[in-house]
Formats: sequence, structure tokens, C-alpha cells
Amino acid sequence: PADFSNSRSELKDKVDPVYPLPLTTKSCKRFSGFIHQATPDDPKHGVRDTLIPWLLFSLSGEKEWRMLRKASKCPAENCGAVLENLPGYYRRGKEGVLGRPELRTAIITRTGINRATGTAREGILFSREVIQKGFFWGEVLLEDDLEEKWSDFLTEDPVGGTVRVGSGRSSGLGKIKIQVEKAVSIDLDSVAQEIKERALSFNDTLKAEAKKNSIKLGHNYYLPLTIGSDLILSNDYFGFRTSLDDEWWQKITGARGKLVYQCARTRRISGWDGIKKLPREDAWGIAAGSVFVFALAEEPDYLQMARMQLAGIGERVGEGYGKIVWADNWHREVKML
Repeated sequence: PADFSNSRSELKDKVDPVYPLPLTTKSCKRFSGFIHQATPDDPKHGVRDTLIPWLLFSLSGEKEWRMLRKASKCPAENCGAVLENLPGYYRRGKEGVLGRPELRTAIITRTGINRATGTAREGILFSREVIQKGFFWGEVLLEDDLEEKWSDFLTEDPVGGTVRVGSGRSSGLGKIKIQVEKAVSIDLDSVAQEIKERALSFNDTLKAEAKKNSIKLGHNYYLPLTIGSDLILSNDYFGFRTSLDDEWWQKITGARGKLVYQCARTRRISGWDGIKKLPREDAWGIAAGSVFVFALAEEPDYLQMARMQLAGIGERVGEGYGKIVWADNWHREVKML
């Protein structure tokens, strides 16, 4: 969702991406939301990330409880309310302005259809939650030779930029019109350099906080991994991974690493196979927004990290699953925004 119609102008540029809020995100229980979206009638005390406090607590052998106290209470004057999880998405707009899009939902009720008579079937009544009309943001990474074909698909009849997605398409739901905004070309070396800069900045912030609180770090380098869309990973027993660990790290990178912290959830993933006209087999995945931190003896191969970030990991990446971000800048936001 990317409906910023009631937000400041800095958040309304359609090219600016929208990201899921990591599970380490917290906001004031009483006045939740980004400060930039506050109004006189709707005050907001801000949003912050709590990965670094929780990571330092974990690295201290779960002894330094004072790290959690700093990350559990709203620092606003005369407030002190509990900081609680803030789900959803956010955009980092112009001039550093951050905001959360509106998401309007509704409940619709339908009746089952009697196949013999074509009328409502007695005793079959169901409701579903739907997202109301609005704006959404997404990205498609294409090879150069596919760009023209993709543009033609969206502009030529019968599509004409309009497609249907989600469930209930045959009932008139899920109609969307796609407007394409070209982005700059992506260079692997540039992405690798960005990851390196973000990772080193994260480590600088982590070490500064550790020094300030007299906490000894046991490793030279820490690399956070944030899941940008639900991640489906098979295990060796014909099931699904619901977490990441040291073995997984070594398998994908060929290097040794240790999982030192995680804030993650699992999600059951179902769907419909439009070609086979059958429900897909349910899968279990690691939910978008989950965060994992690996401790390393030395810096990783940033080109390898860049390839993984661009291509995605796990299964069904062509359907949008498995998007990841290394050392997301969000995790350095230790003050209320």
C-alpha cells in the first residue's frame, strides 16, 4: 500500500519506494506513528527501531536489562507510555521525511452459488476482508532484453495497463491499473558498495552504543539481514525452514558465521494456481519484516551479498517471495522519528 494522499508533499513522489516495517519497529502505544505525519488533532510521538538495544542485550548474555528499558518506554515529555510493535509499511521521502501509508480495509459478504440453479445456495454465507481502492507501489527487476516486452504487455490490448490480482477476480475484485515509472539502471558494483557502506555504518553505530554502555562485543563484524517479502525455504526433510541459522549461512555463502539474534515470525502461505485451476499446496515461510543478525570474523563478499539481494533467495522468487535487504539503514534509527 502506498496511499499518502493525506500526508506531506515530500512523501507523494511515486518513484520513492515503500518498504515493510521490520519487526523490530516500535512506536508509542498512546500516540503511535511518525512525527512527520502528526497534526494538531492527531499528535504522534514517533517511531524507532530496537534492533541495536535487543542485539546488545543478547550479546551481553541477556544480562544488561537496562538496554531494554531504554527501548521500552516512550521518551516524549510527560509520556512514558509503552513502546509497542508497529506493523505495516513506510516510505522514506524527500528531505528525510518518513511516513506510513494509509491502509483502508472493509468486510464484504458473499453467498455461495447453487451450480444447478445459478441462484444463492442456502446455508452458504461467507465474509472476507478486502483492501479498498487506493495506491500501491511495487518494483520489477528486469534484464535489459525483457524491458521492452514488459512495457508492451502493459500497454497493448487487451491488457492496456489493467490487470486483476488476488482472490475473487471472477467476482470483480482485484482490478488494478499499472503505471510504470522507469528507474535508473542497477549496477552490481554500486549495489555491493551500498551494502558495504550500510553495513559498516551499522557496525559503527553498534560499537558506539556498546562502548557507551560498557558492553563487550565478541566478534569483529555484524551483518543484519531483513526479510523484505515472505521467504520460502525448503529443508532437507521435505519441509520448510522457519528460521535461519549458522548452517544456512555457511550453505549460501561458503563462509562461517554465527546467528546471534533474530526477531522473526512464520507465516502460512497459500494461493491459487491460475494455470492448473487448483489451490496451491500450503507452504510455511518466514514473514516479511523478520530480522536476523550474523556475527562474522571478517567482512563478507559484498558482490555475493549484492547478487543475493538483487535476485532474491529461496523459492518462488519470480512471484515476489524472498526479497531481502542486507544492513537496512532502518536499523540505525535509534531515535524517535
